[in-house]
Amino acid sequence: MSRHPGLIFQQDNARLHTAHISTACLSACRVLPWPARSRDLSPIEHVWSIMGRALQPARDVDNLMGHLDRISHDIPLEDIRNLYQSMPSRITYKVSPSIS
Repeated sequence: MSRHPGLIFQQDNARLHTAHISTACLSACRVLPWPARSRDLSPIEHVWSIMGRALQPARDVDNLMGHLDRISHDIPLEDIRNLYQSMPSRITYKVSPSIS
């Protein structure tokens, strides 16, 4: 981690992320506080969903990897931008009820 000063981790408090070995590894790092089970706040979850809907059955691992590569390249860059640009409003919406 010393090769990447200022690095911040974000994890969703899933059980494997809160295991002793995981928390020990991250003890020297800054970890963003994040609500548990907050898939709607994670852009990659939306990308996985898009890819999952487009995925076809594969014959083998190589075929699967080819499908995933094609699907990932077919996602319009504008869709990815929209996911990231929507993050501030998603976070505000998710956090604001707990502020009051």
